[in-house]
Amino acid sequence: MSFFDHHVHTGYSRCVKTPYAIKAALERALQRGYVEGIGITNHVHFNSPEQEHLVKSRAEIDALNRKLKAPRVLLGAEVDVDHPTGKFVLTKISQGLVDYVIAGPHNLPHQSLAMDGMDKEEFAEYFGTLEEIIVNSFSKNPVDIWVHPFLQEIEIGGEFFSEYIFAMLPRILTVLKECDIAMEISATFHRDKMDTVKIFKQGQHDEPWLQVIRITNKIYKAALDHGGINFSFGSDAHELEDAGDIGMPAAIAGLLGIPGSHILHITDLKLSR
Repeated sequence: MSFFDHHVHTGYSRCVKTPYAIKAALERALQRGYVEGIGITNHVHFNSPEQEHLVKSRAEIDALNRKLKAPRVLLGAEVDVDHPTGKFVLTKISQGLVDYVIAGPHNLPHQSLAMDGMDKEEFAEYFGTLEEIIVNSFSKNPVDIWVHPFLQEIEIGGEFFSEYIFAMLPRILTVLKECDIAMEISATFHRDKMDTVKIFKQGQHDEPWLQVIRITNKIYKAALDHGGINFSFGSDAHELEDAGDIGMPAAIAGLLGIPGSHILHITDLKLSR
């Protein structure tokens, strides 16, 4: 079975150090043999929401699909959601350009979670704000996919913040179900975040990579058990080599028993052209 990689960045994202063409990303993804197409999802940042790149990418993608005589590439946007009121920075014009929207918090001061002297009250305040950001942003705006759930917090604390994450998760999952928002199973956790964990529970000696695997799989399983929630596979590629790198997400979905009918394909996301 082939799957859709809905989360690929190119040179229009400042986190990409060596820009590459959309066509090159598609070719790399299709070479893997299990990818049906890719979605280009460059950032629309909360604090500097320049969106002109969407116009350029729209034209490039439309021309490429015409040559291929099939929709192999979709245009998305990865939108930063970082305000508790749900303030959304993607303009109506941009919403009309894209085929779908992926979103998640990116700019919270998550590095402060590892500072000496942080206590439970401060952790509770941080996660309380995070919950309101996610719930209000997703319930009030046209979001299709929640990207890399709790990425920033997991890369800092691994399982240390489990009690906060799983306390808020049921409310968030209800919003996902009601608003028909998919949860991303992201390759970035296993590819890029295995050795980034900085906080450990007292007496806990598990390797960071094991914590990352356990907590992310538990999040995906909670969404599956909640019922009625779809999933999507994202490479979160920032380098050409990683385009289409969704083998691990597909393996995780198989391990957890996620039905194929609940995994998004290229035809499940609305084409604007």
